[in-house]
Amino acid sequence: MMPERLKKTGELAETPDGKKALVNDEGTAYLVQESIILVWDAFDGSTVGEVSEKLATIAGKQADEFREPVGEIARGLREAELLVPA
Repeated sequence: MMPERLKKTGELAETPDGKKALVNDEGTAYLVQESIILVWDAFDGSTVGEVSEKLATIAGKQADEFREPVGEIARGLREAELLVPA
């Protein structure tokens, strides 16, 4: 089975007190840390493995160190309807 390609949906917003939130197409907002935004933003039709490699390159680390956390974040973003099949 081929790894699933995902793309971001929704939008990035800021609360009145300056916190970052991702808002899905239904209007539900989720307060998130910068690291979550970085992962969300990297999904442009990519697989978890491809995003892991992109982020590892930026950080100067091995992609293996990123696969599990990126996979977990991607699952949460899918459940929040912020990632959809590409």
